[in-house]
Amino acid sequence: MPVKIKPLTKKQLREVFESYSDVFAHWDKDVSAATFARTSGPVKQQVWFEGLRSGEYRPASGVRIRVAPDVAMLHQFLDIRHRQILHSQHEAMQPSVIAAMTTQFMPHLNQPLDAAEVLRLCEAEATNNISDICGVAALAAYLGRSNLALEWCKKAEASMARLGRQPAEWELSQHDFVKQLDLALRSNAEAAFLKKFMVS
Repeated sequence: MPVKIKPLTKKQLREVFESYSDVFAHWDKDVSAATFARTSGPVKQQVWFEGLRSGEYRPASGVRIRVAPDVAMLHQFLDIRHRQILHSQHEAMQPSVIAAMTTQFMPHLNQPLDAAEVLRLCEAEATNNISDICGVAALAAYLGRSNLALEWCKKAEASMARLGRQPAEWELSQHDFVKQLDLALRSNAEAAFLKKFMVS
């Protein structure tokens, strides 16, 4: 008879999450969301652990752009071997998972969080969707890279036109943000503009 697979329980996920606390000793900890986070100016890096119905957990990483509306970039999972870990194998695999997170998640977890490096990574990964445009433009503007920010602002109209459907409410909101940012950049008012959007 096949063994019935049981989803990871909330208690098991919490125990897994807590077991990584030493790795993230200087990060903020949200036990309810199984998330570690650190913030530097306009960027917030998060590492979280998802409990899966397969009885496994999955580490993930991403960066929120704090000066843009609802923009997250650099979303990453680990390589196939470490992507999903059975609860029964957690203790044996944890050292290898920690090594994988340290080397694979970007920005690197064991280096200071640097907004300029995040901008470089985001620009390299960015597509022409409005969320990426919004994030890169906002971060570039915050860091004083006005010409780069304006270049990305110019991409917004074409991005929306390519949708071929009615934009969602969040897409309209981000498009409007980019248009306002463009105007703020042209009048050297981007610092005050972005300050209004800074979130925790």
